[in-house]
Order: sequence, then C-alpha cells, then structure tokens
Amino acid sequence: MQPTLVRRTVSIPQRIPKPRRQVSSRPKSAPNASDTTTTPKGPIYRLPAEKLLLYADRGLIVVNKPNGLISQLSDPRNRRTEPNIDADIFATFMEDLANKLGAKEPLRPLHRLDKPTTGALAIARHAHSARDFANQLSAREVEKTYLALVVGDASAFPEPHGTIETELECRNGRMRISGAERVYERPETEPRAPRERGENWIKPAVSGYEVLASSPKVPLSLLRLRLHTGVKHQLRVHLAQALRTPVLGDALYLDPSLTRLRAIAQTIDVPRSLFLHSSRISLNRYRPRRVRLAVGAPLPMTFVDVCEKADIPLDVDDVVGGVWVDGAKALGPHAAPDERATDMIEYLRGQWYWRGKPEW
Repeated sequence: MQPTLVRRTVSIPQRIPKPRRQVSSRPKSAPNASDTTTTPKGPIYRLPAEKLLLYADRGLIVVNKPNGLISQLSDPRNRRTEPNIDADIFATFMEDLANKLGAKEPLRPLHRLDKPTTGALAIARHAHSARDFANQLSAREVEKTYLALVVGDASAFPEPHGTIETELECRNGRMRISGAERVYERPETEPRAPRERGENWIKPAVSGYEVLASSPKVPLSLLRLRLHTGVKHQLRVHLAQALRTPVLGDALYLDPSLTRLRAIAQTIDVPRSLFLHSSRISLNRYRPRRVRLAVGAPLPMTFVDVCEKADIPLDVDDVVGGVWVDGAKALGPHAAPDERATDMIEYLRGQWYWRGKPEW
C-alpha cells in the first residue's frame, strides 16, 4: 500500500514572536536532576518527582518526562534474567511520585512516550480513574498533540496542514511505512533484543500535521502534530518517510548524510537530543456535565534555544505550559480562568506544581 496524504483544513492557533528573555534564556549550567540510592539490585538513579510534576488532581497526574526516561512499568509476571536499569529507574520514580502525593494505590501510566521523547505523560492516580481514562483512549477521546522540529524548510511541505494515512510495518522490531521506497535504515550496531527480533506486524496509522513556522536561516520547521492512532514510532516514521522531513536529532530515522542536516550544523549549534515533545494532552472530566481538561508541558530549554537561534517563533503557552478547562487557561503562567474553569479545578482539587524550567 502506497502512502497517501489526505488534506484537511486545520485552524492555526495565534502565535506571537519569540518569547521574552526571562522565559527562554538557558541557564549557564543545568543541575544534575538525579541522585542514586543503593538497593539489593545495586545503585538506582532517582529522578526527583517534585522537579517533573506538572499537575495533579483527584484522579489524574501529569509529569514532564525528560529525555532518556522510559514510560512503562515492567510486567511482574515476566521474570528477568538480566537487570533492566531503565525499568527500575521508572519504577522508583513512580514510587517517589506516589509518596509525594500521598497516593494510596500504585500509580499507573496511561500511555507511553518513546525514551528520547520529552513532555506530557499522563498517569492515573487509582484503578477507577485508570479504567475511565483507558476507556477514553479506546474511544479515541483523548487528544495528544506534539511539537517537533523537523529537517526541512517551508518548500518541503506540499500543504501547510494535512493528514498522513499509511500502514506501518514492523519487521523484527524495525518500523517503516509499508511499501515505502528509498527510506533510511540505520545500520545495526548491536544485536536486537529477542522480543524485537520476533516482532512482525502491519497496522494502520493516521497522523495530523500543521506547519507553524519555518526558519529563515536554516532548513528547519516547527510542526504541531496530532496522533489519531497510537502505533510504535508513528510520528517519527510518518515525518521521515511520508513527508521526508525527519525529526531533528532522530537517531533511528534521520539520515546523518543529509545535505540539509549539514547546512543546519554549519549555522547553529544543535545539542544531541530528539526534538519531539509531547506538548499537550486533553481528556474528558465530569461534574456531572462533561468538560474538556487539557494539560500542557513546558518545552525543554534545548528546544527553545534552537528555535531562538533559527529565528523560529514560539507560542508562549507552548513554552510555559499550563492547564485549560474548555479552552480557558485555569492554572499556570498567564492563567485567566473563568468562573466555570475555576469551579471545575476546585471540584477536581487540581493543582499546578511546576515552578522551574525543564533543563533537559
């Protein structure tokens, strides 16, 4: 099946010039966000929950996931023959988060983010809310939007907005668009995990994209992305193989020999990072009438810095994050809640915890 692009009209949110210096300046040195604790398994890195926690209410928790943290708990039914440091770090983080919030049940992540992807990760506070949010996910009532810096200028996009609809194929753990030709595949540098060697399937995948801005200096563009399905590496594969504008810093799907990439490196300094950010997650809450609650995760300072260097404007709310109720900003910087939003936040006992800047 050949990749198809189905165009649709998408309203572009209001954007303003570059955020003020106090919002976007990068500290001279980023503090080490983790320490270690000794366990029977050996030393485990601890990520301080208070530095990653964005929002919490009676049923929902949202954290700002850093690059390098997995977002999946190990299945206790699977006996491990080798240590899984990544899983242990995430499990320890979830325990620390539960202790900070006084949770009486184990916390449950509601979805996954790729290890190098940053941003909003939703967590259920108890089993009842986990079931409710899982039902919304199954019914596609949860909207997840991302921001990405991609390698390509304005001319790389046939339209400023549209929908990518393809089948994605997994071959021994490697993802590609089914039927796509001349796609970059990173050479194997180490043996694949046994579970990945046997992972083979084809699934439909649908992603929405919107070009927010393109750099006048280098072939870089800022995109807002919407997941309509949830297939492994979906956004990264669609951008790299359907639009041919891979995510900046993507070690799996970005060909390091691209001429456009060299042009970027010759003009601005780009740190080693995947520039894909889970910007906002929205879902339904009830009192008893349904309202739409959205939580936005502040952008990493590395992302903001590259946009500044490339003269790509950012929306201030994308930089600082916050909480919205039916479109009214109820919590976070520059909040201007109406009475209805205030009542809903009070009913949910919602609180915005973020006080710092994401350094990763």
